[in-house]
This record gives sequence, C-alpha cells and structure tokens, in this order.
Amino acid sequence: MIKAAFVTQHSNWPWRRQLPSGSTSFAEVQFFANIHDADVVFVYDALPERSLDLRKPVPTVFVVSEPSNVKRYNQKFLAQFDAVITADRETPHAKRILTQAGLPWHVGTMSAGGELLAFPMQFEEFETHSPQKSKLVSVVSSNKTFTAEHRARLEFVTKLKEALGDEIDVFGRGIADFSDKRDVLDAYRYHIALENCAIDDYWTEKLADPFLTSTFPIYHGCPNVADYFPAGAFRTIDIYDPENAVAIIKEVIHSNIAEQNREHLSEARRRVLYEHNVFALLAKVAKDLIATNSVGDKKSIRTLYAENEFLPLPIRLSARARSYVEHRPAVLSILRSFKYKASFAKKRGVHYWKYVTNEFYRSHQQWIANNPSEDLRFRYDLPQGANILDVGGYAGDFVARFRSICDADVTVFEPIPTFAETIRNRFAGDGKVRLYEAGLSDQDETVRFDLDADASGAFGASDGKKVEVSLLDAERVLSERGVSEWHLAKLNIEGGEFALLNRLIDTNRITTIKHLQVQFHLHVPDARRKYKNLAKRLQRTHRLEWRYPFVWESWVRRDDLSK
Repeated sequence: MIKAAFVTQHSNWPWRRQLPSGSTSFAEVQFFANIHDADVVFVYDALPERSLDLRKPVPTVFVVSEPSNVKRYNQKFLAQFDAVITADRETPHAKRILTQAGLPWHVGTMSAGGELLAFPMQFEEFETHSPQKSKLVSVVSSNKTFTAEHRARLEFVTKLKEALGDEIDVFGRGIADFSDKRDVLDAYRYHIALENCAIDDYWTEKLADPFLTSTFPIYHGCPNVADYFPAGAFRTIDIYDPENAVAIIKEVIHSNIAEQNREHLSEARRRVLYEHNVFALLAKVAKDLIATNSVGDKKSIRTLYAENEFLPLPIRLSARARSYVEHRPAVLSILRSFKYKASFAKKRGVHYWKYVTNEFYRSHQQWIANNPSEDLRFRYDLPQGANILDVGGYAGDFVARFRSICDADVTVFEPIPTFAETIRNRFAGDGKVRLYEAGLSDQDETVRFDLDADASGAFGASDGKKVEVSLLDAERVLSERGVSEWHLAKLNIEGGEFALLNRLIDTNRITTIKHLQVQFHLHVPDARRKYKNLAKRLQRTHRLEWRYPFVWESWVRRDDLSK
C-alpha cells in the first residue's frame, strides 16, 4: 500500500471524516503517514512551518486551494514540487494537474456555538443522510461589499428576495446568521449556491454540501461543472443576467425537479464522496506519480520551504519578528502593558498569513475594525444642495445617502448596463440625479469589462464574463457639464482610477473637486508604483484626510488654492 503524507497549515480541520470507516486509507493509499516514512508528500494550501525536511527522495505535490482571482502563488515556491494540482491554467509549472482541488466539505462540522464539533458528521453518515425536506429554497450571502463580486452577489440576492418574498430564506453574515451548513440545507428542497468566482475546474463546498444533504442546487460558478456531475443533478444560472436567473429559479422551485431527479442527486453525492473527495483525488495522483517514479524519474532528498521564505528579506524578517512575539505570551503581555496595538498579535492561521503578506487584506481588516458601519465615508461638511460626482455608481447607495443627507445634486457615472438600469429605476423622477451610462477615463473609447472576477473591470486581467461599455474623456464631459465646484467626488472604478485621476490632474480639473474619496485597486499592473506617483501629484492640490490603502481614502483641497 502506498503511504502518503498529508501536510497542511489547517491541521485542526477534521480531514479524517472524509475517509471511509474511520480508516486512514482511500483506494489503497494510506494517508497521514509519517513524513519520513511516506512514499509521496502532499502539501495542501501551505506549509505549517518555515521548512519541511524530507529524508527520502519521494515525489512532492502542492495542492492549490485558492482560485486565481484571489491569489497567485510564488513561482519559486511552486518550483520545489514535482507536481501542482490547480485549476489555474496560467500556473507556471511544468507538471500542472488541472482539476478541482478537493476542497473540504463544511456541512456537519460546526456546533451551535460556532466551534468545530468534537464528532463531526462522518463519511458513512453522508452515504445514508436523507433529511426530511419541509422547506422550499435557501441562499447564503453576506453583507460584504468590498469586491465587485461581493456587490454583484448581494445585489442579486436582494433582487431575488424582492422577487420571491417569503418563499426564499436568506442566510449569511450580517443578514441571518447560522451555525452549521445543515441549518441552511437539510430542511430545504432547493439551494441557490453562489461561488466567489466563475473559473473552469474551480468549485467548492458551496456545491458539494448541497449534494451531501440531498438538496437540489441552483448554481452560479464553475463553467464546466457538468464535467464533474450529472446534468440532471443541478441547474445553472448567471447572476449577471438577473432577470433570466430569477426566471430559472422560479421555474425550478415551482416544479418537482428535486424529487424527479433523485437518482441524479444520489449519483452526484456518490461522486462527491468517492471521486471528488480530496483523498480520492490525491490517491489517484499518488498512484500516477509512484508509477512514474518507478521507471526512472528519481527524486532527490531535499527541504521544502514555506512560501514566505521566497519573499524579499525585509518582509521575511518582519514576519519572523511577528511570529516570535505571537508565540511568547510573556512578551505579548509586556507589549500590551505599553498599549502596544500590533494587530499581528491577534492573527492566527491563514488570517495571520494574509495579514503579513496581503496589503489589501491588512488594510481591509483595519477598515472593518475602525469603521464597521462605513459611516466615515459619509462624514463630510457639505452644504445643502451640494454638487456630488459619483464615478462608479453601482446600485446607487452612495447617491441615496447624500440625497438624504444634504439634498445633493448628484452626477453619477455607471458603465455596466444592469447597474445603470438599477440606478435609473431607483431614482426615476428625481431631477437631482443625472445618470450617464458610461465610465470616465482619460479618453473616449469602448472597452470590455470583466464582470465575474473579484478584480472586476477593464483594467485587470481575468477570465470572467465580459461586457462592452463606453468610457468618456473626463475633461470633455465635465467641461460640458459646467459645474465649477464639486463639493465631493467619489471614485470606485475597479482600476480605472489611475487613468482618470491623471487626466483630472493634467487638465487642472482636479482643483474643482473639494473632497475626493477614492478606492484604489491592486490588480492593475504596477499598481503600487502608480499609487505612489498619484499620491505625490495629488499633494500639490490636496491634502490627505484619512487613508486605508486600497480600500478607501479621502483627500481635501488645500486651503491655499483658489476655487
């Protein structure tokens, strides 16, 4: 029997429940073997320590758990491994295994108090799990709005609730909390499963969990999901075509398709358990690699290093200092006695790693801590009837707040047709809201916007759904608009802010803006350099009021400038 080591920083997760009969084996591969006795070593998501010494020349495999629109892994880090399991077709590795990553199931793991169960649901329990279906349909969303995909999902769920009313139960953080996924699946005939992205071969527990509870999923996400599950076991929707998506949902939930397709649902559950289970996936890869290794592809004895060991030296040293303090309670106590507020002392696991290495995540955590209700974005001393420029109007929430706060005259630019239609309908008959179904930039042009990826927009690369939109030259349009004083301008245009702000500065139009609120985006090529250069240019006319880098920041025109 092949012995496989399974190494991950998520060691507290109940992985073994996905193995049958309480064993450590799957398909003649024994998992959780000692690292020094193993015939193959799998590293899932990240190494738990700075390094891992291998005493035998065995094949090593890294399993990518994050989608490409969330994280790109360091090329030197990946080069240590003999193979990489990934859904990202641009992964820079000679031995790419393109498939789903066997992400762990979530259903049946959490207690009512939100802690991991001491005895979570096991493999055999799922094989026979047949809960009574007494409710119609559920969906899980959240009130997060800091990415384009979050906003699109939230808007879609809002429309869905308006269309279905009490027929649908909406769950999620900040909406209606729940403890375990069983709470939102077991009793329901249908579940609307919305992934965080739409990438080939990338699907998650959002789809696996409904199959494990015999709940028929209505699914937005992985485009080639039919390669993994029988077509009769699910229906797909596109949340960027909300009218059609709502129509499909109504058709499905008002039918008996869940009952009629029980055989397909049972087959989908079998595949989750026996084919797409992480250990089924790794067992197959282990056998293939051992077979390859046996015919002369010999490995060397080596040491594997964590991804942060490939970062620049200053970042590595900073991370080590944080780790040193984090693991020494006495040092922490002393630092806290001096009111030391370093938030790395509160971070654990993946959150700590992101906090150290991900500038946006770090900034966003600070934003949440200091502005849980986001009121800071609306604290401006504006006159009644203030002129406000909203570039990137989305669903019109910013417009609505300032129409209420100061009876503002708002000029709003929104290039995405579905969002523009939402604003048009929301403010129909309101003469103080002027909508342009276009974006602002440094020239007149037509571009293709990516809608599905979190780095949404015309200015960052990804593989999401695209739509053609118009961008207008800001100097021409604002000159024609004839407003001499914008009391507040808000920019959130998914990467287009760099070109737009440079245009406003080049033409001196920036001096007509008193308060400037802007969200910069990291997914734009060379974003950090552009960000620093723009900050220097803005300082000539404005001073910084507050800043959460790449989340939100606010500038105010300097007093020594004429209006």
